[in-house]
Amino acid sequence: MRDRFACTSDLNAYFKKKDLLGGLTSLEQAQLRANIGIVDYTGEGGQDSPIELNYAQFWERYSSSQLVTGASYVITDFQTIYSSNTYNNAGQKISWGLNINPSQVWRLYIRAVSKNEIDRRIIIAGKSWRVEYDPTRKVLSDGTTTKGQITFLRDNNGNSAFYDFKNVRF
Repeated sequence: MRDRFACTSDLNAYFKKKDLLGGLTSLEQAQLRANIGIVDYTGEGGQDSPIELNYAQFWERYSSSQLVTGASYVITDFQTIYSSNTYNNAGQKISWGLNINPSQVWRLYIRAVSKNEIDRRIIIAGKSWRVEYDPTRKVLSDGTTTKGQITFLRDNNGNSAFYDFKNVRF
C-alpha cells in the first residue's frame, strides 16, 4: 500500500472529534482546534453558531457583564463613527460615519474571553485584514454615539494605522 496523507474527511470517517480531544485541557483543545482550522463557536451556553446582535444589543450584554465566555458574537451593523473637522452652528464638531459621509457597514466577529471582556483581535466578514477593536461606546460632542472603534487595522497591502483608515475621511 502506498503512503498517503490523511485528509480531514478520512479522519472524520474514522474518529469522533471528541475522542481525539480527550485528555486535553479546554485551553489545549481550543489551541488544537485553531491550529487545524476547526471553527468552534461553542461557549458556556453550548451554542453551535455565533450569536448575531446589532451593536446596541451587544453593548448591553458587554456593559452588564452578560457575555457568554468563549462564545462568538457577530455585530451586524458596525460603522466607524467619528468627529470630523467640520463644526455645526453650536461650535461642536459634526460626526461623520453614520448619516453624513456614511462608513461601510461591516459584520464584526468577536470572541468573548469572559463575561465582560472580549479578545480585541477580531474578524471583519469577508476581509483577511488584521483588526483590533474596542467595543466601548462614546458620545461625541454633537451627541452622536459611536459603535466602538477600530484601534488597529492592517490591510492585505501592508498598509496599517491605529484607526479605521478605510472609512475615516479628512
